[in-house]
Amino acid sequence: MTTTPEWRTILAHELTAEAGSFLLTLRVEQTWDDAAFERLADAMAACCAATSADDLLERWVADGFYYLATFPRGHTNHAYWADHPRREAIDDSLGRLDDLAHWYFTGEQIGIGPRS
Repeated sequence: MTTTPEWRTILAHELTAEAGSFLLTLRVEQTWDDAAFERLADAMAACCAATSADDLLERWVADGFYYLATFPRGHTNHAYWADHPRREAIDDSLGRLDDLAHWYFTGEQIGIGPRS
């Protein structure tokens, strides 16, 4: 019996914006949920580590990594977020999403990458 890696389960939950997901909380509740973000970013890093040598990328994962590198940045560039008390931490997290997308698409880990 083959088991599904935890990162796949988490990414599926996050990328379909299910209850408690980072994306749902960000978009609907207008809240940056640090715990949900860490869960998502850690799953993305685990995905990158597991697939960095692969020649072919799965479309649903690639779509998700692209979306995560674009939507949160655009969403938090709205005036509502401009004076957020954690703006610097949010910007750092957005950079982390960029680095993870780069790692996934190129196989090359740069910048922030996974947190230990």
